[in-house]
Amino acid sequence: ITLNNTYGLWCYAADGNPIFSASLSSPNDGDITIGRYVGGKGIFWDDSAGILTIKLSPQTRKLAINCSSFTPANSEDTWIISGGLVMNGASDLNENQYDAPVNIPNGCIVTSIKAYYYRDDAASAGILYLVRNSAGSGDVMASVDFTSTAGGANGEDTSISYATIDNETYSYSLNLRLDPNDNSADVKLFACSITYTITDPLP
Repeated sequence: ITLNNTYGLWCYAADGNPIFSASLSSPNDGDITIGRYVGGKGIFWDDSAGILTIKLSPQTRKLAINCSSFTPANSEDTWIISGGLVMNGASDLNENQYDAPVNIPNGCIVTSIKAYYYRDDAASAGILYLVRNSAGSGDVMASVDFTSTAGGANGEDTSISYATIDNETYSYSLNLRLDPNDNSADVKLFACSITYTITDPLP
């Protein structure tokens, strides 16, 4: 079928938008566009390069980080880490740091970080950072300060710096800092998550 000097096959919805198209610039050309091609989204095959590309509308995904993923930054500290809890050891009232790796697909855009925590003493402190790392240094992308003293609470940061994930240049991690006052149970982390959007289908 020839349409406007272009060879291929088209199927349109009632609103006039194409549902399916397999278009060729000439009868022998192998480059095709397949799918509902609206706003640059659809399935594209580049015959000369042998590349299939799929573009989607932005979709929201969430990565939950289990507390057991955290490890202490200083092996001399004491700690309690399980699947649902990170806190300093019973006799450790120092500020301790804990790190956990973060694996998010390349090109995704981070939109928020959320922490579920416990804090019952105003003299204690806790904060969770999302960090991008390169060559021994790190940039803070977002942070959640443990501000509530009501016991169990949660906090979220939606102001993300360096939001686009670049796994070719950086690695990513969470950095947790817990500083109890007179009891190691003053402040602890229960769970955390990272929300991000994608425009390419995940493997």
